[in-house]
Amino acid sequence: MNNTTSVAEVGTAEGVKLYPVPTSNVLTLETEVAVQPAVRIVDLDGATVLVSAVNTTGRTDIDVSSLAAGKYFVLITDAKGAISTKPFTKN
Repeated sequence: MNNTTSVAEVGTAEGVKLYPVPTSNVLTLETEVAVQPAVRIVDLDGATVLVSAVNTTGRTDIDVSSLAAGKYFVLITDAKGAISTKPFTKN
């Protein structure tokens, strides 16, 4: 019996900018590569705390005002299904 669990490889997002870091209310995501039309924001425990619609290329503002102060990661999936992360701090 094979009990192997598969986990998607997570890398750093090239062609993706996230600013300002740290932020208080709005986080801006700029992409030069095609990405899926939604991103997930997860806390340090890996729990999804926000899912936000984004433009597949270009600039999107993400409202993070509802998040508690702390450190988070934005999980971005590109058009080929590869997952990348960008860290940020919410004040």
